[in-house]
Amino acid sequence: MIRDSLKRGVFSEKKLSLLASLLDKEGAQTDQRRGITHRGNPLEYPLSAGQRRLWFLDQFEPGIHYNENFNVRLKGALNVPALERTLQEILRRHEATRASFVVRDGQPTQLIVPTEEMKLPVTVLRGIP
Repeated sequence: MIRDSLKRGVFSEKKLSLLASLLDKEGAQTDQRRGITHRGNPLEYPLSAGQRRLWFLDQFEPGIHYNENFNVRLKGALNVPALERTLQEILRRHEATRASFVVRDGQPTQLIVPTEEMKLPVTVLRGIP
């Protein structure tokens, strides 16, 4: 049971009981090895407050409301297989990189797509000034 896995001494017994009942109601289970709480459906999650705000802004005025990017200039030989493995591992570990948003019963929900094999397109530019 989740209640047994929560740390004692941090919360009062009343708060622990309330938290455990809320987690049980949500269908959360605790991984005893890591203490990580998992939801019942690992591929569908409600939006966070920040995600709901961005979703609302996009419904109100479609477009890009939040975007981060960066550029990297690499010099020298590039180990393409190592870069592919690195990016693949980032995608595997971080569900946010595989999230998309859909509306279910009038409410926005994020869907996490499974990790797929990724191949980087390589274009050789030698000889081009």
